[in-house]
Amino acid sequence: MKEGPIMDLDRFAALAEAYGGDVSRWPEVEREAAALLMATEPGATASRLAVESDLDWALDSWRAPGASQALQSAILASAPAPRRGRPARNPCSGCAGAGRPGGAGCGAPAWAPGLWPPARLA
Repeated sequence: MKEGPIMDLDRFAALAEAYGGDVSRWPEVEREAAALLMATEPGATASRLAVESDLDWALDSWRAPGASQALQSAILASAPAPRRGRPARNPCSGCAGAGRPGGAGCGAPAWAPGLWPPARLA
């Protein structure tokens, strides 16, 4: 009786197709069984790994082409115009203010500068 995990050629082929020709990229739980099968069926497993390694090489060497100047210009032309003036923000938005009213962790007011006091109170 064989010791260790058992893998057949169909399972090996499916894993090679899914994860490629480099067995070190396969899920760790499958590697021991793959190594045992490669030792008992070296011809069939080597040819399958060679085919998948060729595809790995082709995929690894492909690079996306850069955007053309025309595309870059079209993207920039369609972008919204920048907002004028200073946007309202909470100066303590990054403070840890758990449990404090308004969530202001550093004791600063929890409202945005320029929005308080409201115009009707000023």
